[in-house]
Amino acid sequence: MMPQPLGSVFNLLMNDQGRIVNQDLKKQKVAVVDIGFRTTDFTIFDQLRYIERGSSSIDVGISKSFSIIASKLKELSGVHVELYRLYKSVDSGVIKIKGQQYNITNLTEQIFANTAEAIANEVNQLWADDWDIDTIILTGGGSAPLAKYLESMIDGNVSPVDTKIDARMNNVRGYIKYGKFEWGTGESPNKD
Repeated sequence: MMPQPLGSVFNLLMNDQGRIVNQDLKKQKVAVVDIGFRTTDFTIFDQLRYIERGSSSIDVGISKSFSIIASKLKELSGVHVELYRLYKSVDSGVIKIKGQQYNITNLTEQIFANTAEAIANEVNQLWADDWDIDTIILTGGGSAPLAKYLESMIDGNVSPVDTKIDARMNNVRGYIKYGKFEWGTGESPNKD
């Protein structure tokens, strides 16, 4: 069974037809930081082979940031805002509660910076002996809002996050590409 974050590697490795377009990535030691709603997974692949030693998971995801934002809003407004209702407000920087508008831009930036720091500290400690990682890929739903903080906090070559696409779907997109590759035409990504 393939580790789920390998889908994000496939997504960068192949085009939409399932053809390998990034030969360099195929030969590299690649690390993936997959920031989900409740957890963040850390995975290393060397020439597309899973390396268990440098792979781990922590119970820190974007929901932790959203929970803190919701708590602060409850203190200010007296209203409990469900986490799923914060997405648009976090993006816009403003939330309207019972007719009153709250600017949450500074609050969100501070909380995201703290969450990113916790993730970066874990990454830097976990991969301290993996100084030969060529590329670090940020993926998952939490990667887009945290990327601007993480890129400078993580030691190594962090691949920029494409903010025009929904990063929650990177693993899925990659496995679709892999499926097209596997059942279509082209060479195996594990072949040299």
